[in-house]
Order: sequence, then C-alpha cells, then structure tokens
Amino acid sequence: MPDPNRSSRNRARFTYNSLEPRQLLASTADLIVPTLPDSDYFLDNTKQEAVARDYLANNPDMASLEAGKNHLELIEIKRGLATTVTRFQQTMHGIKVADAFVTTIQGSSGEFMHVHNQSFEGNFVSDIPKKIIGLEASEQIALAHAGAHSTFAPTRGQIVWLPGQNKTASPVWQVTVFGVTPEAHGDFLTYVDSITGKVLSQENRIANATGTGDVFYPNPWQTQGDGTGLVDSNDADSPA
Repeated sequence: MPDPNRSSRNRARFTYNSLEPRQLLASTADLIVPTLPDSDYFLDNTKQEAVARDYLANNPDMASLEAGKNHLELIEIKRGLATTVTRFQQTMHGIKVADAFVTTIQGSSGEFMHVHNQSFEGNFVSDIPKKIIGLEASEQIALAHAGAHSTFAPTRGQIVWLPGQNKTASPVWQVTVFGVTPEAHGDFLTYVDSITGKVLSQENRIANATGTGDVFYPNPWQTQGDGTGLVDSNDADSPA
C-alpha cells in the first residue's frame, strides 16, 4: 500500500499516489480570493503559480530539486469543476529537461491533493558546448532518418537535456519534423545528438489507419433538419 505522505515518482503519465489532503500555507492565504460565483477556489494565473511554487518550496520532499541548479518553468494551468492542475517543467541553465515535469493537483477548496514528480535526479554534463550542430542540420538529419522527402508543416525544435544511462543528462536537439514519406504523412519526434548528429530516438506520433465512416457536420440532427430515425442506443456499438 503506498505511503499517503509521499508524492508519486513514476515516469508514466497520470500515475498518482494519494497524499494526505493539505490546506494552503498560511503565507499564501491572502491570495485566495474567489472570483467565480460557481467555484470554491479560483486564482488568476499569476497567483495560482505563486501558490503552487510556495507549496513545493515549503515541501521539498515533494520535488527534491537541488537549489541553485534546477528550476521549474510554468507550462500550463488547467481548471476543472473539482481540481486545479499546475504543471511545471524542470530546467537547467535555462534549458528544459525532456519529459521532466512536476505537477500539483488541488481540490475544489484549494487543498493540495497530489504532487506528481517526474523530475530528473542525476548529473548534467557541463555547460552546453559552444560548437554544436544547428536546428536546420538536425531537421535534415531527422527527415533523412524518417525517409521523408519533404515537409507539410514548419519544423519545431529546441535544445533540451535528455536523461540517459548512468543518470546523466546531455544536451540534444528535440525536433519535430512533419514529413511526407512514400507511405504516408508523419509527425516525427526526434532526438538528435547536438555534437555528433546521431539520431538517439525517433517516434512517429501520427497513427495511420484505413477505414470508412459517416461524418455529420455539425451533428446528425442539424444535418437532416429533424430527429427522424435518430434513436438513443445508450452507448451501445452501432453495426458496421
């Protein structure tokens, strides 16, 4: 049975261990000013970020980032009917660490319910080398590795720290090339060594399938003008 007083540290997304519900720290109580009539807890983005950062700073066991070397950059804040989710990405020397996130989840009253810690614990090779390949070169390497002859959208790329073996992170290019291959279009997330140009990994995030189906725009009722023949199947599968 998981210890309810510890945060989860599973790199698989959306895997949480429960925490003992904790109220907001007294030092941030003055920030809690509900502004939505139907919400028990709501802060604007600046205040919400401050509350989450303050909680992590005062609960170092939840995200054990070494002071002065590792920092958190706000990625997004999501609000639902029952939760507020604040998501940070770990950085080192101002450069993001690939897939290294710390996420706080608060309940409808602002109490902290979970901290999901995917931060990287290990060693970073020294500073980014002065002589590295550029984005354009890494783009061409990624396209060649994918077997793509052209692109259908602009390439996205940035230098990131990529955790590897022996708990060491190295600077690499993280590029997403939207390539056209002889078989199909692809959305290729690629990690390229920033010094050698070697492709460390590549994943096509577009799933290709062949099939048929009916499409209504915007929905069946408005398409045909009335509800004739439309029956609620109670979520049962329809015949092919």
